[in-house]
Amino acid sequence: MKPKIAFITSGGTISGKSNDNKYGIRPVLTGEQILSCSPHLNDIVDFEIKDLCAIDSSDVTLEDWTKFGKAIFPYLQRDDISGIIFTFGTDTLEFTSPALALMLRNLNKPVAVLATMTTIDQNKAHVQRHLEDSVLAVTESGINEVILCFSADKNSTYTNVYRAMNIFKYSSGNNNAFRCVYGEEPIALVKNGKIHFLNGYVSPAYSKPPFLIPEFSRDIYHIRDILSPSAFDDHNRVIEKYGIKGILFQITDNKIGEHPERYEFIKKHLQEGRPVAIISNTLEKHLPNLDLSASEKDRELEQMGAIPLGRMRFPQAITKLGWVISQTNADILKTKELMLHNYAGEMLPANYK
Repeated sequence: MKPKIAFITSGGTISGKSNDNKYGIRPVLTGEQILSCSPHLNDIVDFEIKDLCAIDSSDVTLEDWTKFGKAIFPYLQRDDISGIIFTFGTDTLEFTSPALALMLRNLNKPVAVLATMTTIDQNKAHVQRHLEDSVLAVTESGINEVILCFSADKNSTYTNVYRAMNIFKYSSGNNNAFRCVYGEEPIALVKNGKIHFLNGYVSPAYSKPPFLIPEFSRDIYHIRDILSPSAFDDHNRVIEKYGIKGILFQITDNKIGEHPERYEFIKKHLQEGRPVAIISNTLEKHLPNLDLSASEKDRELEQMGAIPLGRMRFPQAITKLGWVISQTNADILKTKELMLHNYAGEMLPANYK
């Protein structure tokens, strides 16, 4: 008996036609039309197609994320489904992939995000490689995670398999546009019709059934590194005006306490009951990393509940913060506990080196 795959479409470049819209690519193809570019796959697997929506990924909303999670989850509960493929665009994949990895808990089968850099009529071979290798990954890998199968080289001759939580888009033009975040490696590659696991990867195994946590809070606020007292005042007014519940503070070095404005800002919001997560924008290995033990003031903030996320990239951090705040209602200690819990491989040791 052939394995059955749930094929869920939500849009993206893979659903587009290059000549459909003079102002750009608009997702118009159905799941059946996408699959028709590799008709031989029907001899290998049965597809259950669900055309969920057709959106440009740059237009995705928190409500869309919830819709995606709720559409995928029923297939995790079905014994006749071997795996799930979900189409999406690349523009906001760095955010949506982590969202899927957080929402869908205790996976019992692979969920592969299918995205491409070109439409079928632009580069059919590129689309076929992603489609065919995604099918192989969800039917033969046994990976109980949300994954992304994407070109490993510019010619799309073979495919890397990434944890969906830990990807970033480094190029807007190359076929191999995605890489792992700092400190992570691909978990497998697909080449010549076979999947090869890398770096001793072992798929997680869960004793409890899958479950879904699909909500994301929009009451969160992102601040890039600022040192001006007047700028902090402006942010304070916005935070109070809009009832912000959680803050992500992105700094460019590794200390808080030695900068009085930073210290007072974070302390104020912790005292007022707002969780504050901190990431250091130090993507290069030689740059200093976040350190909340460097001074007495740093240690004070961490004891108050400041959340040190080290080198975690902005897309992962902001997505996780919104997901966690929706569960904790901004309770500082509970938010810190969940933010520091490793849900989908995001708490990398390299974040703290």
